[in-house]
This record gives sequence, structure tokens and C-alpha cells, in this order.
Amino acid sequence: MDALRRLKIAISIFVAVAVASNAPRVARSAFYYSYLSHTPDYYKVLRSGDHADLEPAAKIIRESCPPDGKVVLIGASRSILHYLVEHSVVEPPVPAYDAKGADAPEALRFVRSTEGVRFVVVEPPELKSDYSQAVLAGLAEWQSAVKVYEGNRWRVFQVPGPGRVESRPQNPSTQDAGRRQP
Repeated sequence: MDALRRLKIAISIFVAVAVASNAPRVARSAFYYSYLSHTPDYYKVLRSGDHADLEPAAKIIRESCPPDGKVVLIGASRSILHYLVEHSVVEPPVPAYDAKGADAPEALRFVRSTEGVRFVVVEPPELKSDYSQAVLAGLAEWQSAVKVYEGNRWRVFQVPGPGRVESRPQNPSTQDAGRRQP
């Protein structure tokens, strides 16, 4: 019984330390950021930031990807992309921030060999790297991969697979370009 009591005390101390060490961050999030969200233009600034382009790209993926479809991310914003697209987001074996141009063929093999992949998203900070440039070039050479979105910073490609939606989604910024004006 003495050992059980010591275990309960140890667990209680651990929980108290964990709660106390995170209290400042939780308080800051609860008070400071909630205050900021009520300031003028907060959401306008938020939506014009680094991930502003991702919202329309994610909408295309959500509307075109089958329920069991996967999205490959060449980049580092996996949690943000997963939240926006509501599908499984996977990354190649070599993380984009560690990858070199020579790792691009492995990433493309990963895209082709992973079951259920329907979209590839290339994230902006990596667009300047030789790795992302090689991945983009490889996707451009892959005749079955179709670029469905190119924003200021994000690139989205639809890749073939069972259940692929044959009608190509259009980039919202170019949707009206082909329509005849009266």
C-alpha cells in the first residue's frame, strides 16, 4: 500500500509541475491573443500572411479529393494543411528542410508508390531550394500530374489514381478567364 501511495504522490507532483510550467503560455493565449483578435484588421492581416494562398488551394483539394485520398506535402506546414484539407497529409521520407536536389527523385518515387495519393502540395519557403525546384521539374515532366493551383507561393498538383476526379479543378483566379464576356 505504501508503494501505491508514493506512486500517487509522484504522479500528483508531475501533473502540478506540468500545469505550472504551461500556465504562462496558456494565459498568454487566452488573454493576449483574444484581445488582439478584437482589434481592427486582425483577420485581414492574418489572412494576408504566409498561408493566405493555402486557403483556396485547400478548397480545391477538399472538393476534388476522394474521402480516402492522401495529400503529399513537400514542405513543413503539415498540421496547417491537414486542418485545411481535412485529408491525410503525408511527407516524403526525407524532410524538406533537410533535403537536397539529389533527394527529389526519392520524393517523386514516394508520391508514385504511396497508396491513395491524389495531390502533391509544394510549400513556399522550399520553392527557392534546389530540392523543391527539382520536385517541381519532376512533376512537370510527369505527364499525368496536372497543376491545379499556382498561387503566389503555393503549388498544387493532382496526380493519377483510382477514384481521381476526371474534371480538372480550376484555379479560382483563372476560373472566369475562359468565359466569353457579353
